[in-house]
Amino acid sequence: MKLKNQHIEEFLQSGLLDRYVIGDTSDTENTMVEDMINQHSEVQLAYDKLQEELFLYANTNAITPPDYLKEQVLNKVTPRKELEPEYSKHENWLSIAAVIVALLALSGLGYLYQQNTGLKQEIVETTTQFENLERDYELNDTQKRILEMRLAFIEAGDTEKYLMRGYIEEEPLRVIAYYNQPAGKAQIEIAALPELEKGLDYQLWADVDGEMVSLAVLNDLKPKTISAEILKKASDLNITIEKAGGSKHASVENLVSSIPLNTIP
Repeated sequence: MKLKNQHIEEFLQSGLLDRYVIGDTSDTENTMVEDMINQHSEVQLAYDKLQEELFLYANTNAITPPDYLKEQVLNKVTPRKELEPEYSKHENWLSIAAVIVALLALSGLGYLYQQNTGLKQEIVETTTQFENLERDYELNDTQKRILEMRLAFIEAGDTEKYLMRGYIEEEPLRVIAYYNQPAGKAQIEIAALPELEKGLDYQLWADVDGEMVSLAVLNDLKPKTISAEILKKASDLNITIEKAGGSKHASVENLVSSIPLNTIP
């Protein structure tokens, strides 16, 4: 009995039964395997289990085969009357097994294709992220250069600085005007801008020979470039509250801040 069990165990571990299930055995091996299946219930159980696992795997990983393959399968599994029943049955099973192997191969190719497609997608996404980082870096680098130029302009010895102050319902308004006449440049930095009612904006004016000339509408905290040519002729700067988007004429009654400019000959 012990020798019998050892013989069965050696057979099951040889891989011959696995090859038989997928049709990868010779005629001699087929006879040997079929004898083992018929003589030993342990081998029969192992054989049945392998078939179930193979069908389960094929069903789980199935893909739609081409039409021509379907026709070949139907032709293969149609019994041939001239063959002996046992031989015909085994050939049909081998044919089915071969088809299953083909389907599994196709499934494997499909899986590899999906993996390859996924990898390509990851590469595309990574490349896009890298390009975005490059653009962000370039943008940050540009912003850095702009800031450096702005600071150089502000700190230049020829740049005059005018701090305009005011209060809107006890909230401070702070606008700093920078003017460099030799360089012909002027800009403003907005340090504090109290929120106004909807439909209203602040507006910056230059007084040129008694006439208010608009320089900028102030509705956010972003720095703004203003006309140095107008400042060259102006006697003072003024901020008023106007309708949203600005006005063509200053509403002097709504003046919230004013500061005189130095007269440079």
